[in-house]
Amino acid sequence: MKKMGLLEQIKNKGLVLDGAMSYELEKKGVDNNNNKLWTATALIDQLSKVYQAHWDWLIFIKMAGSPTAGVEYLQQC
Repeated sequence: MKKMGLLEQIKNKGLVLDGAMSYELEKKGVDNNNNKLWTATALIDQLSKVYQAHWDWLIFIKMAGSPTAGVEYLQQC
């Protein structure tokens, strides 16, 4: 089976990434306001920070050169 690069994977088959979104949003200054759905409300109130968190995750995966880099990184924490 041929290995695809990240952009090729997204273009041809799509790609599901999972990362520590709440941690990334907190780092970007999004306040949880004691709301269990605070990451959902961030989609409305602070969408640019949500986009930036996703973009940062894609850049991290690309720079690491591995589609499982995020999992490997989180397992080390």
